[in-house]
Amino acid sequence: HNGEEEDEDMYSFGEFHPSISYPSPTSTHEEVIGSGRSNDSGRVSFALGGQGSNLPSRRLSSRAGVVRGAIPGTRAGREGEEPLQRPMTGVVAAGYNRPGTTLNTTQRTQGLQFDPLGNRGPAPPLQKKIENGPEDMAKEIEKEVNKFLEESAVACAKGDPREGLEKAKEAVKRERKLSKFRESNGLTEQLNQDLSYAVKFNLAVMYHQCQMYAEALSTYTLLVKNKQHSQSYRLRVNMGNLYYEQKKYLMAIKMYRMALDQIPLGPDGSGKQTRCRISRNIGTAFVRMGQFSDAVSHLETVMEDSPDHRSGLNLVVCYFSLGDKEKMMRSFELLLGMRKPLDITTGEDEDLESNEDGDAAPNDALRQELRERQKATDNYIIMAAQLIAPVIEKDFATGYDWVIDTLRQAGNCNDLANEMEIAKAIAFIKHKNFSQAIDTLKAFEKKDQGMVACAYTNLSFLYFLERNFQQAERYADLALQLDRYNAKSLVNKGNCYAARGDIENAKSMYQEAVSIEADCIEAIYNLGLSYKRISLPQKALQQFAKLQAIIPGNPEVLFQIGSLYESVEENMQEAVDCYKQLLALVPTEAGVLARVGVILQDDDDSLSYQNMLDSYRYWPVNLQVVSWLATHYIKQEAYEKAIHFFQRAAQLQPTEIRWQLMVGSCHRRMGAYQQALDLYRLIHSKSPDNIECLKYLVNICNDLSLRDEAQEYVQKLRKAQTKVSEVDTTPIDDHTRSESRMSTNGNSALEAPSTDLRSVQAGNFYQQSSANKKKPAVVEDDENDEPGDHLLPL
Repeated sequence: HNGEEEDEDMYSFGEFHPSISYPSPTSTHEEVIGSGRSNDSGRVSFALGGQGSNLPSRRLSSRAGVVRGAIPGTRAGREGEEPLQRPMTGVVAAGYNRPGTTLNTTQRTQGLQFDPLGNRGPAPPLQKKIENGPEDMAKEIEKEVNKFLEESAVACAKGDPREGLEKAKEAVKRERKLSKFRESNGLTEQLNQDLSYAVKFNLAVMYHQCQMYAEALSTYTLLVKNKQHSQSYRLRVNMGNLYYEQKKYLMAIKMYRMALDQIPLGPDGSGKQTRCRISRNIGTAFVRMGQFSDAVSHLETVMEDSPDHRSGLNLVVCYFSLGDKEKMMRSFELLLGMRKPLDITTGEDEDLESNEDGDAAPNDALRQELRERQKATDNYIIMAAQLIAPVIEKDFATGYDWVIDTLRQAGNCNDLANEMEIAKAIAFIKHKNFSQAIDTLKAFEKKDQGMVACAYTNLSFLYFLERNFQQAERYADLALQLDRYNAKSLVNKGNCYAARGDIENAKSMYQEAVSIEADCIEAIYNLGLSYKRISLPQKALQQFAKLQAIIPGNPEVLFQIGSLYESVEENMQEAVDCYKQLLALVPTEAGVLARVGVILQDDDDSLSYQNMLDSYRYWPVNLQVVSWLATHYIKQEAYEKAIHFFQRAAQLQPTEIRWQLMVGSCHRRMGAYQQALDLYRLIHSKSPDNIECLKYLVNICNDLSLRDEAQEYVQKLRKAQTKVSEVDTTPIDDHTRSESRMSTNGNSALEAPSTDLRSVQAGNFYQQSSANKKKPAVVEDDENDEPGDHLLPL
């Protein structure tokens, strides 16, 4: 072939002619290879034509001298002719074979199997090292140290500092082992100082979390003294925090100042924020110590360099303690000036709260964080406003007006100004100025529609305190019309029902309030009282138990639980346990001490007496406790001590003659007849018609052989009995005998008229406790008994 033909053949590669016969799909590669022949140019050409074909041969060449394949093509022929198949040589060149074709060993050896990297079979497995060197062993130990360090941090983050402390101690042990191993094997250049610092610092943090302050301080001291750690001086702040938590404020200030002196202030302002935070800690410690002047100097520095709301509030507190009204007002304005609207608000911005389609904006973590910050800022401002409003002016109302005007002039604090309006109304309530409070709250109807529901709720509460239940219910209904899911208004309306005696409707209101706000403690407490009122103690216990879980250690809740247990005889021990928990919180509660004394009087007389005596010590005007103690001393035949309590009862009830008669009976039992006679004469001068006193006088005059005086008192006794017979047709002897009945247990004989105990809730413990006991047998007076013996227990 000449060069022109070679060029034509080269550029015509891949074309076909209708008369060319291509190999069939079933022909193998060996058949095609066998028809090749060498030409002058050294290329391998293949005769692809059929028998008798006089067409020039088309040269399909490759560097390997192998045809890349003969796979059916897809290109059609000319018009009127059947489409012919063309070879797709690109697939075979990659090493693939035709579907349904199996390669033999010869073909695999010639490179027809897919093996782009020229390998034969999988790579042999890596050989395992039989022995590790010192460096490898050191790396393994270091991995274990990091593992325990991470596990310690994770345990602490999950709220288990004890487990974190154990892991931290194990990490320290492994790190020491690692250091010794490297030193013993000559690997001192591989000592990891950062790892050593990390494990010790983590150990100190875990000690702090477990409130093991001494161990934490010791660990921090070791780190600070190690000069290899350039940033260890920052740990002085942690040490100061430890002293602060232990209320060792002088040591805390010392540590803060040492850290402050060692933190440099760079030319670009680096370190300024850290220094301000340390200064704020120093100011807070001075506030705790009551050194407000020193605290002011540090807090003012913070407010000038890097102001924050917490420092601003502390500065207001310092000026409040110092009594500087002008600086209080200036600090409040400075605190108010730091409040700026956030880019992502709590939902007041419609553009942020909804997108173009009107859907609500996503409540992502960033929004939640910014809401929390805004809420904290508003709380600081409200706290400062409520602190200074009553004192910055001569009249507290004027002070509240100045604060409210300042908030409104700020431009972006209208919501806080409305809250202060509510606080102003509450201040009027505290000063018993209900009319001004009502006027202040009613003004919200015209000022701010957003606060109308809150104002109506407070108005309902005010009218309820004034016992104007009709107006209280009216404003509660108005509040519910504006906000049907207002739990506080539902509670107010339920209280109005309860005040009218409609316990069922009140109970339904409380239940609805609980369904709206599950942790509404007012609704739960009142619901428990409703069940208690309709004699459903088990359901009442469920409500108070739920309340105990929400606010544990509340004295009122404990009292209600104890009183419910006390109402059932078999639960007396549970009642005593609840009362003991209450006394642990309020040890001076005289009413509860008296209840415990009455419950224990049959089981442990000494413990009962001790509780009654403590109750009398804290509340000496409880007549029932006084009478119980007097009866106790009579049983013990300690008449001198009994006289003291009978005299106390006579002071509490000066018109009750029997207490003075009991004092005389005690003197007679002691053998002091003359003192008893003088006391009876005094009683007779005040109550000349008292039959009991005349009987005592007749009897004691006979004992002292005063016959004439005894005869005189006999005549007066007959006249008094005659007057009684004229008023009452009942025979005198039967009437006096009915009055002389007494109880064998010694309680009812000395029981005074019923008075309520001073306790957490109103209620007569004596009547409630004695109602659960059997009535003692009544003993008639013996005719031979001396007059007045019926006034003392057998």
